[in-house]
Amino acid sequence: MKNLRIIITTTSSLIVFTLLTAPIFAQTLPPRGNGLGRGVNQQQRLTNLMDRGNDAVTQRIDALNDAIARIQALTRLTDAQKNQVMTTLQNLLTQLNSLKTKIDGDTDLPTMRGDVIAIYNKLRVYLLALPQARIIIAGDRILDVTANMNALIAKLQARINAAGSQASGLTATLTDMQNKVNDANTQAQNAANLVSGLTPDSGDKTVLDSNKQAIQSAREAIKTANSDLRTAFSDARTIVSGLKALRTSPTPTK
Repeated sequence: MKNLRIIITTTSSLIVFTLLTAPIFAQTLPPRGNGLGRGVNQQQRLTNLMDRGNDAVTQRIDALNDAIARIQALTRLTDAQKNQVMTTLQNLLTQLNSLKTKIDGDTDLPTMRGDVIAIYNKLRVYLLALPQARIIIAGDRILDVTANMNALIAKLQARINAAGSQASGLTATLTDMQNKVNDANTQAQNAANLVSGLTPDSGDKTVLDSNKQAIQSAREAIKTANSDLRTAFSDARTIVSGLKALRTSPTPTK
């Protein structure tokens, strides 16, 4: 029984909390003047805008590299699911590096302004790519939890069977636990499938709206999976407590 409690404690520590799929925050475009007053000369304006653009690019490159490393370490999702997202992230890295080179070479404000704004409203790193990566990572972790939970269910089933008719009341709880684990697994797969093939909209509003809906639906699937797992953990504790009570109950006298 002690081993079962250890398994429950260890497995529950892997649950994916909603922090992993935090809401998508809208990206704010740089202000039209970029904080540059009339007294600043043309060259200084170019330099300041270039610095802002390079900072924005660097932040996104760092975030994308971190996401890529995390996705490469995933073990439960299929290669196809992971590779689709990886391709999107790597394409964004290529575009960001090219955009940085172009910004560094721009010689007039209107052109540079257009390139800096493109970082925000075309590539969609914060609006799409990173939420997409977080959902994939969360889905993989949920699949890891459900695999551990299925192993625990098998152990609990064996204990219930060994206890005989005295433990028959725990069968319904075990069935509920299995159903919740199965649904969590399905929800995680659905979430991954919803976002794995998404690509930046590049200013196309129809694609933008479709991507937002897919991300929102995937986030809801992850939340449902988390709720399922919480219920499954509760069921497991109820079963362990019930089995423990049977062991400590006095044997009826004839």
